[in-house]
Amino acid sequence: EGIAARLRDVAMTADVVVLAQASMAPAAAICGDIGVPVLSSPVTGFKAAIADMVPEVLSA
Repeated sequence: EGIAARLRDVAMTADVVVLAQASMAPAAAICGDIGVPVLSSPVTGFKAAIADMVPEVLSA
């Protein structure tokens, strides 16, 4: 909750918030209403990995 409170403060002057540590990712779920996109490394990383693997899976 401490991270979530800080995110709300930062969001007032930011266009996007990036949570670079996996341990901070749960704060993104708490802060869905802060008005700016919140990117977290686990979500972004998994989406990129899946996007890279899909063509390989489909062609196998």
